[in-house]
Amino acid sequence: AGSGFLAASGLSLTSSGTGTNPDTLKSAVRKGFLHAQSAGATFLQEERITVEAASGETLGIAAAALCPATALQAVFKFADGKEHDVSQVVESAVKAGKPLVVGKSALGMDTSNGLLVVKYRPRSDPVQLELRENAQLTLAPETVSRVVDAQFGKDSTWADVREVVDAAVRRGETLNVRPEDLGGDPLPGTRKVLKVRYLPKVDMELRTPGESEFSSMTVLSPFLFDSVRTTIGLDRDSYFASLTGGDMSGGGKEASGKSGELFFMTHDGRFILKTVTDGEVDSLVSMLLPYKEYLAANPDSLLTRYVGAYRMKCGSFE
Repeated sequence: AGSGFLAASGLSLTSSGTGTNPDTLKSAVRKGFLHAQSAGATFLQEERITVEAASGETLGIAAAALCPATALQAVFKFADGKEHDVSQVVESAVKAGKPLVVGKSALGMDTSNGLLVVKYRPRSDPVQLELRENAQLTLAPETVSRVVDAQFGKDSTWADVREVVDAAVRRGETLNVRPEDLGGDPLPGTRKVLKVRYLPKVDMELRTPGESEFSSMTVLSPFLFDSVRTTIGLDRDSYFASLTGGDMSGGGKEASGKSGELFFMTHDGRFILKTVTDGEVDSLVSMLLPYKEYLAANPDSLLTRYVGAYRMKCGSFE
């Protein structure tokens, strides 16, 4: 039906959202993409991710996601247009790994009528970890986009344990660095190490407090999806023109098929939007790097082109 497929995360209907009018949903989705288009312009020009959080929300930035050589920028924007720089407070909390809840106790001001806006340059290279035998590896799944590789051993003898490590991370489990938990012993009687490389999860969090239709959008893995779109020759301007240039069609449950999900189509018929579960989109994001490499090597492949993933809130629909 179109030249690409847009996977949308977290858009499965809840019991409170099943009565949401399809036209309202389509309007909200379009507003979300307009906001993402504006933030995406800054992202492409400055290579900075935008993360917004309203009062009472916890800022979702992992320390490992920050590019070490650049500073984080944070301002609190009041509804009357005034701004207050809180870069030092926010950067200190993020780098210390402390959750920052937007409020007076964290920022020293009344945050009930405004929005915290943070911009930072994410690291482009994998994070590297090295743990000695009998240590423990704990990585929160919400901070990891993909475990690139994992090896257990020493000197020139190494066992590939990426699948074991990746499975533990996906389940949110602590992994003991010992042979019985890593699938075997490549060098019996020798103290070994576990080497892990992973890509931190980098999402763009956007908010519009007070908006009755569209209240928030999360652009999942914008750098990776942008590289996928570049690989397949999809121009960013034409992509957003399709998403925002006119009314979408579809969105009713009668079009959902056996999956029970909703389907939308852009006004020009180029892209399909489908609601999916968190588990499905996590699987998609985790395979984006090899997926992009495969498409680069096989440009005529019949594989569906997944070109973006988003999580949205609009009214009772999430």
